[in-house]
Amino acid sequence: MTITLPIDLESRVQAAVRSGQFSSIDDAMAEAARLLIRELDQVRIPPQADGDDLATDPILGLMRDDIELIDEIVADAYRVRQPGNDVFYRRYISYLNDRRVDELGEFVLEEPTYNGKPMTRLDYQDLIAGNIAAIPDLYFDVALLVVEGDQIACRLNFDCTPRSKFLGLQPNGKSISFSEHVFYNLRDGKIDEVRSLLDRPAIESQMAV
Repeated sequence: MTITLPIDLESRVQAAVRSGQFSSIDDAMAEAARLLIRELDQVRIPPQADGDDLATDPILGLMRDDIELIDEIVADAYRVRQPGNDVFYRRYISYLNDRRVDELGEFVLEEPTYNGKPMTRLDYQDLIAGNIAAIPDLYFDVALLVVEGDQIACRLNFDCTPRSKFLGLQPNGKSISFSEHVFYNLRDGKIDEVRSLLDRPAIESQMAV
């Protein structure tokens, strides 16, 4: 099943806030993320075919194309967020921002899964390191964090300037801004599964030559 995130999700969230269903954008996105975790937990994402090259699309995740589902997620009533592994996750992000990518053994299991594809922790570290190599000023800004037990949802904001090929796109020398929604499952206190949702059209439009 191919999962696609509507490119107008943020405008729909803003409309929900303006209508009074939520008091803030963060509240609406928190509920959307929490419910999407629950929904995705029921979905078995098929592994990528052998030969797929993660390096050609290092961040791009599987996305959901069911707009009605997104509308239902955003419209659902806001629920109390539960603290848990937020400290763990923020420490993990600090390692990425401090470029300590080769020290992720404290946070990631030896054989995690990324968007349904099994890999080693070293593969995962190389994937992140490749992004940093392409975008030296890449900074992982935690804009929204939702934790429920061993499940984490985060919206990461990026404002950066690609210096080499990124997502298969050549840099044009201009800065770009985009968000990534990432969903994690933890096992034994470490990251076991990662699902990444990214608005690629927005990046492509900003990197157009």
